[in-house]
Amino acid sequence: MTIDIINTALPPKFDAIGHYTALFSQELAQYAAVRLLVPKGFDYDPIGNIPIVPCFSVDTPEGIREIIEPIIARTPDWVLLQYNPFMYGKRGYAPQLVPTLRELKRRCPNTKLAVMAHENFVPCWGNWRWTAMAALQVPQYWRLGHTADIFFVSIQPWADHARGWFKKIPVHQLPVGSNIPSQAISRTEARQRLGIPDDVVAIGLFGTAHISRLLPLVARTLKEARQNNIDARLLYIGPDGAAIRAALGSDLVPLCTEGPLPFEEVSRRFAAMDIYLAPFSDGVSARRGSLMTGLDHGIACIGTAGVHTDTLFHEANGEAIMLTPAGDDMAFIQQTLSLIHTPELRQKIGNGGKKLYDSMLAWKPIVELFLRSLKE
Repeated sequence: MTIDIINTALPPKFDAIGHYTALFSQELAQYAAVRLLVPKGFDYDPIGNIPIVPCFSVDTPEGIREIIEPIIARTPDWVLLQYNPFMYGKRGYAPQLVPTLRELKRRCPNTKLAVMAHENFVPCWGNWRWTAMAALQVPQYWRLGHTADIFFVSIQPWADHARGWFKKIPVHQLPVGSNIPSQAISRTEARQRLGIPDDVVAIGLFGTAHISRLLPLVARTLKEARQNNIDARLLYIGPDGAAIRAALGSDLVPLCTEGPLPFEEVSRRFAAMDIYLAPFSDGVSARRGSLMTGLDHGIACIGTAGVHTDTLFHEANGEAIMLTPAGDDMAFIQQTLSLIHTPELRQKIGNGGKKLYDSMLAWKPIVELFLRSLKE
């Protein structure tokens, strides 16, 4: 099987979907002849022996049309478009994207189109900017689904929604794996490197200070632990150290607030954690790469259950992850304190999370699901 993958970024650029594409492609290349089509004008890290073809531009609306001729020249079995609306146009609107794909299908009828939607569109509420962007992004998403031969989304609620919109094509959930390969290092060694005493409870947080991440709840949880005479400190990994410090306040100084780090260093810092916090306003889901990293590293994870939480996490609650309803702050705090006070429970949840990740959320089962869906 031959597959061309279209994406707007690859390592070394700091881009979550770019790193996703690199790791996904490496695994996929064991089963198919993969080629990556990316924007011109950038230097890219090698990804195994996978050809990387800079052939289009996202600087102008018409730049995406440059993918047509390279694809026609190869005529792959499949073209896979990695999609987030903001990848292809300002404010998430790319007027030439769908027409380009439709022309490609007309001129290359033996090539099928798969779309992987990492995001669909901004909510149609919140403020006038979101409403204005949604007015452009929603029709674009609808047209994209009606152009594809198969459609993938990262979480189950979006898959359920897309099946109602795109009734003539298969729609599948395809989870997002961890972008941080696990490094072999013990908790003791990881803590010695960072100067974290053994009796300190290291509460982990990884990623950006996005509005969906409930940072005030993180601060309340740490303060409640302190009031219970627990020396709990935040071990933050990510680019938004200033925002994290501001959210915590002057009395809760995080252990680490450096910016983006090499994946090896991120992994070593995960090894120093006791508990990983994943409180999101819309709930944990299979699109949260930061959560996937916690599960992959065998750290006991506690998150919120909300409108975007997949059934697989609800079913794993209490065995592979701890969940509390989004909006019930006291339940989240109490569950975190329970994990702190019960090492056996932390061990159980951490081991269960690692087993869940390896069986359903790692790159190998993700790629196997992708290929199985194409063949069916």
